Amino acid sequence: MARPLSLKAEGFRTASLCAALAVFVPAGLLAKITLVPVFGLLAISLLGATALTRTAQLRPMTLPGVVTVVLVVHMTGVLGLLSICSGCSGWAAGKALALALIVWTASCGAAAGLGVCARRRIAYWLIGGLGAAVALLLFENTTGGMISLRLASDPANQGWPLVRYNRATSALVLLAWPAAGWLWSQHRRGAAWLLIALVTGVACIGDSASAATAALLATGVFALACLAPRAVMWCGIGFTAGLAATAPWLFLALPDWLEPLADTVPATVLHRVEIWHATATAILDRPLLGHGVDATRELDLVTIGARPYRLLTANPSHPHSLVLQLWLDLGLIGVVSAGLLLWCIIRHVTALPDPWRGAALAAAAAGVFTALVSYGIWQETWLCIAAITVLAFRALTGDADPQGRG
Repeated sequence: MARPLSLKAEGFRTASLCAALAVFVPAGLLAKITLVPVFGLLAISLLGATALTRTAQLRPMTLPGVVTVVLVVHMTGVLGLLSICSGCSGWAAGKALALALIVWTASCGAAAGLGVCARRRIAYWLIGGLGAAVALLLFENTTGGMISLRLASDPANQGWPLVRYNRATSALVLLAWPAAGWLWSQHRRGAAWLLIALVTGVACIGDSASAATAALLATGVFALACLAPRAVMWCGIGFTAGLAATAPWLFLALPDWLEPLADTVPATVLHRVEIWHATATAILDRPLLGHGVDATRELDLVTIGARPYRLLTANPSHPHSLVLQLWLDLGLIGVVSAGLLLWCIIRHVTALPDPWRGAALAAAAAGVFTALVSYGIWQETWLCIAAITVLAFRALTGDADPQGRG
């Protein structure tokens, strides 16, 4: 006898999560562009399976839904009419559509409410995928990037093969925490710490300084959260909110503060500081509405600052800071909207039991840090990394209806 449709749909949801979480990081290491289709297929599978038998769970939580509508209108409507950036409106529609799909998938109940056996299968597949990624990174580090050298189609890439792995290494760091949280919840604390140690170790010996720092920061946050989770959470909220509110003025003054240390600071750091300074200068020209989606590509940041730049000789693809890009592209409206989305995640975290709360705080710390120094917010790969981490937590905790869907 054929199984009822609801059981088949639940089995398909579980299988989709197992497959996506198992291949997401390993496939991303081999080609970062695969991060987007893997998440896209997962989103379509989850939404389709949920639509068959659990239609009510397709409704996103109220606050993320309203905020997303405001952002889409602002990106495609207000800025489309008022932006002085002629090329920005061309980017807005696609970016707004991607943002809406990602927020919808992460905030609705498509990945939540699974049974204990399903969660166990998902956890094992996720841990297997993380283990494969760790093994691949260790192999590449010891062989000088043998695989990536063979995959590099551009001869210019031959001199820096391991740089290919920066983005997927950040995904590895983030996805280690829902896996560690599940292991801890199953009273396998030694296995959880071993997983975190392996991920942190390969991040530290790799090429991505931001991933290594994020891994160390997340481990420290988790250790502190085991002792005082509420204090850790409010310290993180205060720091993030304060930085977001003062970012343009803070980064405008940063080069002057670092001037006495210029000879000891690495050139890559100084280059990023100059990018941040030029971006902050442009922000203050239109602080309320912003310049438009992906304005960095069109504004002449090299000459826009009030000081000569030594290392900033061409426009970067993005400001290398999520908060500065929000200010630059969408203005205060974008910063406030992003803050509300982050607040939704925080409300969910506060409702989680230990050890999930500590693991979620660790992942949030790693994600926020990476966003502050590396993210291009409209790069779909970064958005998919953040979203699939949220889906992993929701699937493994089994939380079907967090915070009354508020």
